[in-house]
Amino acid sequence: MKRFNCFFVVCLLVLGCATSNSAVEDSDLNRSSDIALVRQYIQKAKSSGREEKYEEALEYLRKAEKIMPDEEDVLLGIGFTLRKLGLYEDALAYFNKTAEVNPYALPALGSIAEINRDLKRFSEALKAYQNILDLKPNDDIAIANLAHINFRIKAYEDCEKFILLYKNVIENKNVYLMNQRDQERIKKDLDRFEVYMTVIEKERSKDENKLKTSF
Repeated sequence: MKRFNCFFVVCLLVLGCATSNSAVEDSDLNRSSDIALVRQYIQKAKSSGREEKYEEALEYLRKAEKIMPDEEDVLLGIGFTLRKLGLYEDALAYFNKTAEVNPYALPALGSIAEINRDLKRFSEALKAYQNILDLKPNDDIAIANLAHINFRIKAYEDCEKFILLYKNVIENKNVYLMNQRDQERIKKDLDRFEVYMTVIEKERSKDENKLKTSF
């Protein structure tokens, strides 16, 4: 009788393991199927986006989001599509969610910075560009925008600091190997920085004259 009981227990254990393994395999298959379906939706969304059918692209991405709500590519895609549709607040929410999922997602951080800058939320924009700079210290676009925004809010010392940093970064890059668009962008920034520095020097002279006359 004891032998029978032992045999029965062993059979139950084996059956339990087999059932557990089967459940794991089913879960893996479902996961693989979900990933494949999400990838299909993303590809369809990209095709629609290339044809500027942004509402259609958004529909595909929403379907993907239902399957994998925390998938970085899906969240980022929804953010970009909403931005194309001019729904900036909604886009910002998705870019922020992307950054929560992956704090190193530079495309999301860049979009957060740009939208806040364009909406004149300069404090949030400065923070976002600084986050980019923390991850990528030689990002000349982030540095340039930090200079531009600080000039706009008349934070001249910070503006000058980022102008000097920008020039240093550009000097260490081979600009002539860049594409024409980037070369034009850099030239435009440098030209604007010359104007900024003229204004900063004038303001500095005013402050110095005020100090002299106050004594």
